[in-house]
Amino acid sequence: TAGLGMLAGSESVREEPFHLGEFSLATACVELEQADGSKSLGGAALMCEDHRLVRAIAMLEAVLRENWEGACETAELIRSGQRVLDEVAQTRKQIVQRTAVDFSMLDQET
Repeated sequence: TAGLGMLAGSESVREEPFHLGEFSLATACVELEQADGSKSLGGAALMCEDHRLVRAIAMLEAVLRENWEGACETAELIRSGQRVLDEVAQTRKQIVQRTAVDFSMLDQET
């Protein structure tokens, strides 16, 4: 299914609730069955509108949950992808640190 989610927050002084805005949300719940009759449930929810992606992730979750054929290879591909994402995040962090501006010097009289 697809729809909208609401991002809630609270005002810092009075702690009154308010809504920051809406975001796209797609969910999927699947039940897979193998030839031998064994079944597995999988589910996913993503902040996107890509139904095919959400369904695919739900299917992966079902396969991984029961450790079905291909689960080990799938898990390794997921770990490999996560390593790439971690490297990108680290690179971005280093770029931000190198380009950071120290505004504390602006308050000092010269």
